[in-house]
Amino acid sequence: IIRQHSDFIQWPIEIDEERANQESALWTRSPNEISEEDYSAFYKHISHDWNDPITTVHARVEGNLTFDALLFIPSQRSWQLDQIDHKVGLRLYQKRVKVIENAGDLLPRYLRFVCGVVDTPDVNLNISREILQQTPTVRAIKRQLTKRILKKLGKLASEQPEAYSLFWAQFGHVLKEGIQEDPDNRTLIIELLRFKTTRPVDELPTSEDIEPVADETRAWRSLATIKANMGTKQENLWYLTDVNLDRIERSPMLERFRAQNIEVMLLTDPVDEWVMMHVQTYEDTPLKSAAHGELPPMDEDGEDPISEAANTQATPLAKWMSELLNDEVAEVRVSKRLTDSPSVLVNQQGAMGANMERILAAAQQSVDKQQRVLEINPDHPMVQTLARL
Repeated sequence: IIRQHSDFIQWPIEIDEERANQESALWTRSPNEISEEDYSAFYKHISHDWNDPITTVHARVEGNLTFDALLFIPSQRSWQLDQIDHKVGLRLYQKRVKVIENAGDLLPRYLRFVCGVVDTPDVNLNISREILQQTPTVRAIKRQLTKRILKKLGKLASEQPEAYSLFWAQFGHVLKEGIQEDPDNRTLIIELLRFKTTRPVDELPTSEDIEPVADETRAWRSLATIKANMGTKQENLWYLTDVNLDRIERSPMLERFRAQNIEVMLLTDPVDEWVMMHVQTYEDTPLKSAAHGELPPMDEDGEDPISEAANTQATPLAKWMSELLNDEVAEVRVSKRLTDSPSVLVNQQGAMGANMERILAAAQQSVDKQQRVLEINPDHPMVQTLARL
C-alpha cells in the first residue's frame, strides 16, 4: 500500500526500521542535476522494464499552470499496446501523492506508449476520474505534454536518426493514428512519419535521415528526404498500399516507376489507408497512389516511336476487351504502368482500393465490391500477338 500510493512523499516511512518508500521524487529535481543512469534507473523502477528508454522528456512548468513531468519513451513495444483495454503507464501525482495509476487522459491515445509521472498541485485529491478528465487543468497539461513529446521525437529524428528508426519500427504504426485523431498537431506528426520505399539501402546516398534498422535492406525515409530525391520533372510523391509486404514488393504496378528510377513509398500498415486520406500533399507536392487511376507520362525524353506504334496497335484490342469484359471490369485500357507484365488490375480514380476492401473484410465489415480497371501492356509479346489477331 505504501509503494502504491506514497512511494515518493518527502517524509520517510519506515517498517521494521527499514525505509519503505523512495528517498527522492526524481521529477522534482532540476534536469541539470540528473544523470542518464538516474533516469534509466527511475524508468526501470516505475515501468518494470529491464531495457533502457530510447529518450526522456523532463519538464518543469510554473505560472498559471504548474506541473512537473518526467516521461519516457520505451525501446520495446508492450504486447498489450494494440489492445483496446491497454492501460497507459502514466501516473498522476498531487504533491508526490499518487492520484491516478493509469492517467490516460493526460495524453492522446496515439501516444499511449509513453510512460512516466506527472505531478501537479492544481488537481483535487477528492475528485473522481470522470470529472477530473474534464477539468481545464488536465486539458491544458495534455496540450503541453503532447507538444513536448512530439518536439522531442523530432529532435531525436534529426540528431539520432538510428535511434529514431528503432523507435519508428516499434511505435510508428501507433503514432500514425495521430494524423486522424489530432488535427492541431498534424503538421508536427507528418514530419515524424517514416516510410520504407522501393529504394534499397545500398542504392541510397549517405544521409543522416536514412538509417536502416538492424540488418533490414530498406531504410525508413521521411517525406522531406523523398521529396528532395524527386526527379526534375516529377510532379508527385507516389505510394502503394498493401498489408502484404511480399506482394507489394512484387507488384506489377511498380514496374514503370522502377524503370524510371522514381521512388515509391511502400505502405504496409492497415492504418496507412487512413493516413493517406488526411495527408494528400506535402509542401505543395501531391501524394498519389500508384494503384489508382491512369498514370501520367513518365518518360522524360518522350515516348519512342516503337512504343507509340505498339500503343496504337493495342488500342483496338483494349476497346474489344472492354466490351467483352463489360460485366467484370470497369474498363480495359492501354497501360502506362507496365514494362514486363502483360496486364494488371488497378483501382478506379477516387474509388475504394483493393487493399482497403481486404482490411474492411478482415474486420468483418460489409463493403460493396468495386470494379477494377484492367490495363494491358502494349509492349508485351502476348498482348502484341492478341492485337494482331
